[in-house]
Amino acid sequence: MAHCRLLVILPAVHALQRPLVAARHKRAAVSAAEAVPGDCTSSITVLETKDRGLGVFATAPINNGTFLTDYVGKVVPSEELLRDHPDAEPEYAFRVDDALYIDAENSTHWSKRMNHNALAPNVDFEVTASPPRVRFATIRDVKKGEELTFDYGTEFWDGRSYSPDAATDGRVYASPTFCESVDLGVPLS
Repeated sequence: MAHCRLLVILPAVHALQRPLVAARHKRAAVSAAEAVPGDCTSSITVLETKDRGLGVFATAPINNGTFLTDYVGKVVPSEELLRDHPDAEPEYAFRVDDALYIDAENSTHWSKRMNHNALAPNVDFEVTASPPRVRFATIRDVKKGEELTFDYGTEFWDGRSYSPDAATDGRVYASPTFCESVDLGVPLS
């Protein structure tokens, strides 16, 4: 089994993150600046999935409750996130609280490559505001070769211009809303 630290999973507030764009196979490599002490980088690889772009896979068995890594990116206030992504839904922004995000847009760390799965996730996360951090850990034993996935939560998908694959999520999400003035013919007050 992988020799990584154990972490007790606490209930978390689900936040923003999104499946990834297709690219070539990549071995999980982390720059010194993005290294997370005690993480499972040595037991992880990033590979192309059949239908969801890149994904994170175990290269060795990983025990239930094993600390995987922190979400690596730039900690930014919500105003900066909106300024940096004015015309797009942020690809890799993870909400820490109402005013703070971790934006992994420019990160090369594998933590941003974990895909969504609400039906059978094997990873969960814990969010702390001080210091701003999102910590991932397994919630069951993971076999060698298995993709590491977690539930992005309903907040991520509601109002998005895209929705999750039905094979990974059976929930129904609200479509984007576009406000416009409509005369319903009925007084509102």
